[in-house]
Amino acid sequence: MTMVWRWFGIAALGLLTSCGSGSSERAIPPAGGAMCQASVVTWASRCAARQGIEVASLQCPEPDVALLDLRGTPELRVELRRGPGQGFRRVGSWGLSPVGNFADWNQVAPSMRERFDKITACVRADEGLTSGGSVRSSGRPLPLGAPTAGNSVPWLLLGALACALAALWPARRSAAWRRRALSGGAMALGTLVLRALLLPEMFFHQNGQGPLWVSTVVSPQYHPYGPGYRALFGWLRWCTREPERGVFLVQGVLGALAVPCAAFIARRLGASRALAGTLALAVAIDPILGRLSRSESYYGVGASLLFLATALLASSMGTLSLRRPGFLLPVVAAGLVIAQHALVHPVGWLAASLCPAVLLLGPGHWRRRTLRAVVAALLVAVVVAVTAGPFMLAVLRSSFGAQWTSGSGGAHRSVERLRQLKPMLPYGLLLAAFLVASARSRPRGVLHVVALAGSLLLLLMADMVGFGATTAWVHQAYLRLYAPVAVVLAAVTLRQVPRSRPQGLALAGAVALLSLLVSWRAWPSWTKAPTDALEQEVVRRWRRELPSGQVAYLERSDKRVLMLPFYRDAAGLGPSPFILRVGEFAEDITRMGRPYYVHTSLCSTPGGREFCEQIERRYRMTRLHEVVLPAVPSMVGLGYDVPRVRVALYRVDGLSAVDR
Repeated sequence: MTMVWRWFGIAALGLLTSCGSGSSERAIPPAGGAMCQASVVTWASRCAARQGIEVASLQCPEPDVALLDLRGTPELRVELRRGPGQGFRRVGSWGLSPVGNFADWNQVAPSMRERFDKITACVRADEGLTSGGSVRSSGRPLPLGAPTAGNSVPWLLLGALACALAALWPARRSAAWRRRALSGGAMALGTLVLRALLLPEMFFHQNGQGPLWVSTVVSPQYHPYGPGYRALFGWLRWCTREPERGVFLVQGVLGALAVPCAAFIARRLGASRALAGTLALAVAIDPILGRLSRSESYYGVGASLLFLATALLASSMGTLSLRRPGFLLPVVAAGLVIAQHALVHPVGWLAASLCPAVLLLGPGHWRRRTLRAVVAALLVAVVVAVTAGPFMLAVLRSSFGAQWTSGSGGAHRSVERLRQLKPMLPYGLLLAAFLVASARSRPRGVLHVVALAGSLLLLLMADMVGFGATTAWVHQAYLRLYAPVAVVLAAVTLRQVPRSRPQGLALAGAVALLSLLVSWRAWPSWTKAPTDALEQEVVRRWRRELPSGQVAYLERSDKRVLMLPFYRDAAGLGPSPFILRVGEFAEDITRMGRPYYVHTSLCSTPGGREFCEQIERRYRMTRLHEVVLPAVPSMVGLGYDVPRVRVALYRVDGLSAVDR
């Protein structure tokens, strides 16, 4: 048995020290770009030597497209597309574009802008690249799973799994462990099936930007919030021809695991089986958590990972000594899970910092609980700093991180939020009095009420999404990042109330009934899909019928954004996107062959209607599909001026007689 512990410890330590970046990616050298013509490879080598940059990989997925991955911090991918296609910067017949999520190119890291300028200078100075002819060395298409800058593997989660298995290994033969494993598996499976029956798979991200996150699975690219999302889902490139389905499935599994984690956390905190089961039921039937688990949303990823981390921390309570593996391994595993979460998006960093509270509020003497919580918090902080610290610092220094880490809005916004609590103050005082009066120990009851009130105030003051800034269901999704802490507080507070078994069963029944009523009342509004999500699912179905090529559509209109599920670097996954911009009509999209065109919901907005009408008058088109969808905006203030919008797919046959 000792040898088993040692080998598991060595494996976990190896994973921990080998994944400091949170990603498994290893760049392919330029020679790996055998899909490109020799002249293009020579040009890339000459450019690297002349400009002092390092080309990590070179790929030519299409006859007129070259993709360069440039080493550096952060990494940068540049697309060179020849012909009338769109480009962020035009040099002769080439359009150059940085690949990634760039809200404002002037605010990205100066090193990225400098490397992009150097590539631009190489294209401008070296005519050997622009001599015409295919840049590819073969007509063979680049398959969806072919590596470009390397495929991602979730090493941090694998390290956490190794640590968790090592901690559980001694108890693997006990009947109680087998019962818990079977009941937890049954809860997760039942939740997965229930949500699949009640909720459709659908993008969640507001303002039509869900496919942007899936694009990191299809094509490795720079992302301002870190490599965590790609590490979690990038390996799906090997397993599926339809990346959205893979992302939705993995998200669903992670979301389903949150349910047995909630029950386990409550039991570890001293709640009865009935109470733990009702808290797990509340998590399972929550409409927001259910919708997140059927989407691509980073809110869903965050909530699921934080449930796993909190459950791992709760499992360390069974060991008295802080030096034994039974305490250290689960805490290290929780730190690895939190690090993986931190690399996805900064919006959940504060919620992650509250996970060790489960040890502070557990059973036992307050001194032991405090010492255990402090040691665990420090160990988790060290693990996160080692594995994710550099990326977190880079995000904090960037403009993208600042807009999230400063999202609470300052003192003025905090005062406004406190005012919103005023109508609820009498109910809060009544609830606090009831909890103190019904507790077995009055001092402990007061402590729990103070902890509960303090946590709610902290959540309110640190709200990064804010009230009124987004739709209600997006704000609720943000609040679900605190669901593990909410389960902890509920279990600790309610375990004090029943003084007999009948009272415990009555309390569990009341909690279950309240959960059902809240979910039933909130279900219609919190699960109502906005227009852009419905539209993306419709287009995803249409995509299966389309060959490779180009599909044109309007992506932006004023502040409105709509990204359709068409991806570059993905042969066999339908056409590549050709983005139209309001006011630009100079380029003839029929030069790309026989492209397709999507009349999107943005054509039903004041800023996009006239542009779409001009495009549709300019070309002869054959309508292939059409649907009419309800006009439901996904962001406050960015609605439509009609009650229903039309979405249609066309084949572009050529220019109209007027424009020939």
